[in-house]
Amino acid sequence: MNITILHQYFYPDVAGAALRLTELAASLAQEGLETTAVTSFPMNTGNQKVPNTEIYKGIRIHRLRRRAFNKNRSVGRALNAVSFFIAAFFKILATERNSILLVGSDPPFLPLIGWLMKKLRGQTYMVLVFDIYPDLAIQFGYLKSNTLVVRAWEYLNTLSLSEAKTIITLGKYMKETLLKKLKHPEELSKIQVMPTWEDGHLIRPIQKKENRFCQEHQLLNQTIVLYSGNMGKVHELTSLIETAELLKREAEILFVLIGDGAQQSELVKLVLKKQLKNVRFFPYQTAEMAPHSLTSGDIAVVSMKKEAKNLCVPSKLYTALASGQAILGIVPKDTEIAELIDREDCGIRVDPDSPAQIAKAILALHQDQSLLAKYQKNARRVFESNFTKEQILRDYINLFQAATI
Repeated sequence: MNITILHQYFYPDVAGAALRLTELAASLAQEGLETTAVTSFPMNTGNQKVPNTEIYKGIRIHRLRRRAFNKNRSVGRALNAVSFFIAAFFKILATERNSILLVGSDPPFLPLIGWLMKKLRGQTYMVLVFDIYPDLAIQFGYLKSNTLVVRAWEYLNTLSLSEAKTIITLGKYMKETLLKKLKHPEELSKIQVMPTWEDGHLIRPIQKKENRFCQEHQLLNQTIVLYSGNMGKVHELTSLIETAELLKREAEILFVLIGDGAQQSELVKLVLKKQLKNVRFFPYQTAEMAPHSLTSGDIAVVSMKKEAKNLCVPSKLYTALASGQAILGIVPKDTEIAELIDREDCGIRVDPDSPAQIAKAILALHQDQSLLAKYQKNARRVFESNFTKEQILRDYINLFQAATI
């Protein structure tokens, strides 16, 4: 069986979707499946030279050159997306037509390539939906509903989803949203919920005194409230900085934010304006340091603005569970994260835009170390029971094998 994965981000990018798709491809290759990835050149490689084509962990990777516009600006992201879509269309057209095509949702109209390949040459394709568009763009004010652009986009979504062999998404609420975009109710069966995973051997609880990141940055004697990952528009982070201001006299509580994204510069400016000494920013860490930086917190922040409800599931949740941190879910009710926290007793959920609630939750965990330890233990337990790399990737392999029957 041949499998081609199409997504804008892949190895060596460090964003969550890129890491997960690379792990998926490597697992498929290890199973003996001929696996190809078609992707773009990474945006931030420093001095690292990345070849057009390479073999990595058994995956044949083809990187497509495109114009590199500023990804932290809306126009830049749109131009990057269009440039990649055009290059990817012609590259996939030149690849093996008998390959099963797995199309990711970045850029969000990328699944249309799957539909085009099916119509042009009968190729089987699946769609992996990480985020639901144009819904997110509408909710965050980038587009107005019921415009010509939105109606055209929804029409193309319906084409792409309805003709797919399988639609894979991250949670049951996303599944319900996607079902409304399909032509016929009986197509419900083609939507498969496959949660994100984490490598529990690589990401595991590490005591602070043994954690290199904590040692190097003097994070040994404080309660660390950690946010690690993309600081994108969907994440509720301004409230976290406002919470830090409320707790600025609590010398034993430190807020650590690792990563970058569209909100980062605004957050840094806000911290400087408020002259907060209890907030520290770090860039994305190297692959070698990541197992230490990702596990450096006592409390892991998983956040989502109310506008993003039912349209995405932050992958950092599963990393936080694997690392054995208590989960601070700054998320709306009736979401996967809220339900998991309540069901598994592994943290505290608070409403977005509620610094006072967030501060109360952090203080409760800081002051009650037995409660903090219970939540941390339960986080790792639920991870090992439900979200290990081995469990979820076996489900993916079974899904691909069933597609050929």
